[in-house]
Amino acid sequence: MAEPYKPLFNRTYLKIIVWVVAIVIVLLQWREHQRRDALIPSTWKSGATDVVSLTQKNSDSDVWILTYSPGALAETHSGTAAVARDTLEARLAQGAHRYFLDKEIDFSTQLTQENLKLIVQLPADDEHRKAARDGLKALITPSPDDSQHAREAQTRLLAEAHLFAGQPDKLVRQAALMALFPDHPMSQPLTGTRQGLAQLTTDEVQDYLASTVGKAPSRLLLLSNQDSDDQQQESHLLLKALPQTPATPAQIPPLPTPGEALHLKRPQLNQQAALAVALPEDDPEKNMALRLWLTQSAQQQGFNATPWYDSEAAVLLVFWQGSLEQTPPDWSSWLSTPMSQNNLDDIQSELNKAHRALDDEPFTRARWLDLMLDRNLPADSLKRWRDAPPLKLTDINQSLRSLNRIGQATLHP
Repeated sequence: MAEPYKPLFNRTYLKIIVWVVAIVIVLLQWREHQRRDALIPSTWKSGATDVVSLTQKNSDSDVWILTYSPGALAETHSGTAAVARDTLEARLAQGAHRYFLDKEIDFSTQLTQENLKLIVQLPADDEHRKAARDGLKALITPSPDDSQHAREAQTRLLAEAHLFAGQPDKLVRQAALMALFPDHPMSQPLTGTRQGLAQLTTDEVQDYLASTVGKAPSRLLLLSNQDSDDQQQESHLLLKALPQTPATPAQIPPLPTPGEALHLKRPQLNQQAALAVALPEDDPEKNMALRLWLTQSAQQQGFNATPWYDSEAAVLLVFWQGSLEQTPPDWSSWLSTPMSQNNLDDIQSELNKAHRALDDEPFTRARWLDLMLDRNLPADSLKRWRDAPPLKLTDINQSLRSLNRIGQATLHP
């Protein structure tokens, strides 16, 4: 007698499958929710310091970024901040980088026109956190050898400034910045001019260090796997080890309107031209898209395009070199070259990679947030950037046509 028909899936099996699918969906939604929450920082005030913290669950490292303002904008002589930075790094035995590296901690400084930053990445445990606090406390403590280290740094940077004066590509790029920021400290070389470095005294270097790292940092950014309460305790321990006196705000003149193109002359067998173009800063997605497109377009035209790393301002530097018979580029025409949909699709792919890096790379996330805060963007800018919809071709081409804050310079015989 034949056995009765049995369905392959009965109701019990179907219920199990439905529950499993539902659980997977809930877990995926929870994971996405956690990722997005990790992009929204907590903020509070600790004395004179603004504290910004990000929580990265399951992270095996912490990131600390201490910001001191201003950077090079308020220096007495051009090059003061650069000499002071090198003096600071020389305070610890064998140099700050080697000192922290021996303790399994990655340390770096970042000097810009606007800020001086101390950046630390360390294993996420109490032993390394204490070692990092102790190292930073020793770093900002004045040393009897500061004057000697300052003179050595001054000599080294002065030699570099002499070399700078003989390199036409650097001269014309700096002239383009002078056209973009006429008669403003932003247009000065970050590492100093020959005249400024020659006039610099060790007392001025000491005064600069006392007014920056000798005061409370203006901001502390923390990224760790700790919860909010533990992060507040960690920030308290770190800031307690550092000076508490508020820094005196520096009087920085507002940015000027771009000036006329500068035309430099020197004996040579070819000619150079440079463009400094300010990109919009209020929209990180559009900012990166424009930078990627202009860099790609510059390469196609035989130009060289690089971000201006001496400032938190979003400025792209473009350089061209040609024979005396060639005609220099028409920068305004080049800037307004429209992007095609294929170009935008390629750039959107790069933007998507940057979005994923926010999820997967804690150090990258901390640096991006720090930059956005430097540009006075809202604290939730990381999340808004991560969730940004695809760019529209008409909008991006309109932005290209609106790039009118530019500085231009040429160098020829």
